[in-house]
Amino acid sequence: MAKRFAEVFPGLKLKEEYRALFDKVDVERVTATRQKDFVRIYISCGRLIDKQTIFEVEGQIKNQLFPGCNIRIKIQEKFHLSAQYDLAMKYADGDGVDRDMAQAAHWFAQAAEQDDMRAVEA
Repeated sequence: MAKRFAEVFPGLKLKEEYRALFDKVDVERVTATRQKDFVRIYISCGRLIDKQTIFEVEGQIKNQLFPGCNIRIKIQEKFHLSAQYDLAMKYADGDGVDRDMAQAAHWFAQAAEQDDMRAVEA
């Protein structure tokens, strides 16, 4: 059963921007090798998280929760991106539908309301 990131790592101190982003992240499971030298954290989220942010959070988990340990932390992301964005792109590109920028704009706005960062940046 998935738990929110903050429930799994309650003592982890993150920059405010990272904390706000990871408040919407679910941790599906955490695994480790027998040697306890490699930990994978499987997360799911409804928005994209850029790789640099993922790397920063991996480093913070290692430094704060496993100080002085020879361990590698890897966050495996799975994103549930909005179907609204995909539909907006179809209208914008004329992929399978007539090209319609008004419809594309409508669906980009719908996707942005769902926190799909691709739509916010489009």
